[in-house]
Amino acid sequence: MRTLCIRIPLETERGYHAILPNPSVRLRMPIPHKTGYIGANSMEMGLGMAETVEFAGLDAPPNKARAEILVRQAKQLFPSIEHGDPIFWMGHRPSTPDSVPVIRSFSRYTGLYACFGHGHVGLTGGPASGLLAAQMIAGEAPAFPAAPYILQRGLEAD
Repeated sequence: MRTLCIRIPLETERGYHAILPNPSVRLRMPIPHKTGYIGANSMEMGLGMAETVEFAGLDAPPNKARAEILVRQAKQLFPSIEHGDPIFWMGHRPSTPDSVPVIRSFSRYTGLYACFGHGHVGLTGGPASGLLAAQMIAGEAPAFPAAPYILQRGLEAD
């Protein structure tokens, strides 16, 4: 987008995760733990713990202490849990300053569409955003109002 002189106000939410291999606890469904602001989910690789995020940009090294918090929180949720050595990882989530995704076309560039900026709710918002973007591209009537996502909101070069 920068090459086309389109300025996009984006920041990265860095999401931290811990996988606890061979856990003694197996969940039948994901658990969102709102008090601890974490989520737990049994996965093929083990018990997945996620939800801590930070704004630190693309170039900062991962902060392992943020992921280690998830192991402590798992032990608070499941006091008797036993597991193998945790596997830590971090992913980037593109976020807009107002937390509303950008879903739009650019009148100066025929055939250019944008659908990004879901931040922390990409897996939740992605399918509906994808539907809206597909309908825009196909010239179909949108399944829900598109106006909140098409607004300029700091984007340059329309």
